[in-house]
Amino acid sequence: MTGGVWYAAYGSNLSPRRFAFYLRGGRPPGTAHVYPGCLRPPSRLPAPRPLRVPGGVHFAGTSRVWGGGMAFFDPALPGTALLTAYPLAPDRFLDVAAQEMHLPPGGGTGPRVSDLVPGRTLRLWPGRYGAVEVLGRIGGDPVVTLTHGGEPVGPASPPTSRYLAWIICGLVEVHRLDRSVIVRYLAGLPGIGRDAAVLDAEVRAAGHPDGAPLTPARASDARARCTP
Repeated sequence: MTGGVWYAAYGSNLSPRRFAFYLRGGRPPGTAHVYPGCLRPPSRLPAPRPLRVPGGVHFAGTSRVWGGGMAFFDPALPGTALLTAYPLAPDRFLDVAAQEMHLPPGGGTGPRVSDLVPGRTLRLWPGRYGAVEVLGRIGGDPVVTLTHGGEPVGPASPPTSRYLAWIICGLVEVHRLDRSVIVRYLAGLPGIGRDAAVLDAEVRAAGHPDGAPLTPARASDARARCTP
């Protein structure tokens, strides 16, 4: 890819199946929110790439889509954050950014790709996901994520299980992590609001291939979503 960007997701869009709703529109399972999708949806979904970057993810505020806390990336936090990177044309990235801010796609103008210099933070809109953080480059193209950029996000607040399940799915589908590794990673995220035992049960319930889902009904649904 040349002339585009890599969008690095760390919340529910860690899962490619979840991210598809930002590109093509529709209502993700577990929520009543309907996404309009990109004005120019891709004919094929972009191939995801696992990514590890310095910094951390924390949960705060209240999600208008899922309830409970929202995930935010902060490069100043210690440790390593696990993200999923998607190659996107610049206009599609702006459409994704608009939907993160609950704005219609196609209505915003963003920075030129040449302005996306690693280490820079650029604000597109006011709001909790209105800032573009430039994390680095892949093959010469900038890697960008959306976060608060210093905007107040509210007190720490644990995510709902519905939201967390998509994060777990991304860690399974893209990063291919063992259940114990996922539990340790999630347990270290500020605001998660769960101990390791509860997180282990959540990972099992989300359908990790080496875990036993909580109920037969959830097993068939979750394994269809999460098993690589």
